Amino acid sequence: ISSSIQNTITTQILPASLLIILLASIISVFLVTRIVKPIRQLTLGAHEIGKGNLNYNLKVNSKNEIGDLASSFTQMSQHLRQSRKELYEYSQGLEKKVKERTQELEQNTVYLQELTQELAETNRKLEEFDKQKSEFVSLAGHQLRAPLTVIKGYTSLILEGTIKGVTPAAREVLEKVAFSTEQLVKIV
Repeated sequence: ISSSIQNTITTQILPASLLIILLASIISVFLVTRIVKPIRQLTLGAHEIGKGNLNYNLKVNSKNEIGDLASSFTQMSQHLRQSRKELYEYSQGLEKKVKERTQELEQNTVYLQELTQELAETNRKLEEFDKQKSEFVSLAGHQLRAPLTVIKGYTSLILEGTIKGVTPAAREVLEKVAFSTEQLVKIV
């Protein structure tokens, strides 16, 4: 190679190539800083939020689409955190209501058991009263039938003429007594 070409390569092309390599390196660092680093932070934040860490804040300061996406992720995590809080509060309210209803049911169960015992006792007393009533009716019936049978027998004897000397007015009264006695015997 001729010395002028070699001189041109060393004095012009080599420094220009080094300058291009240096500029490419600076541009690469700039691109890594402006694009790749925010994408890595966004990816890391998405993984953290996906694992349930809703308190994780993305620290992406880009003013481009990646910054908008990071801002959307942050808003989404805030909304999810708020929804989770509301669900927790709602579930706590439900648990409180369930406990209250359970206590009410337990109280009602105790009250119903007491009422059942009272009803059983009242029923036992009613059965005892019914037994006493039956005994009383039987005894009263017997006590009433005996004198009625005697009255019926004597009025029968008088009306059949076994006993003499009954006036027609007395006979009329005795017929009424006999009829009423017969009615009472049927009732008793």
